[in-house]
Amino acid sequence: MLDIFRKERGGGVLWVGTAKDEAEVRTIFKKLRVASPRVYFTFDRSTQMKRTIKPEEFGEDWAVVTFSAPGCP
Repeated sequence: MLDIFRKERGGGVLWVGTAKDEAEVRTIFKKLRVASPRVYFTFDRSTQMKRTIKPEEFGEDWAVVTFSAPGCP
């Protein structure tokens, strides 16, 4: 399971949902970026991996910047 968060102005973080896998993340993100084009990220509790998804990096599909930062949203 992947938790999906949106970075808020001022540095806050808002939980926006959960996805079962990367395919579902893509589907959810495509809807979210239309409604609110901000920076989103997923967090996988089992691996402690955070994946940042930036709208400005999208072309026809999505681009993901991956980095490891356990405990950091």
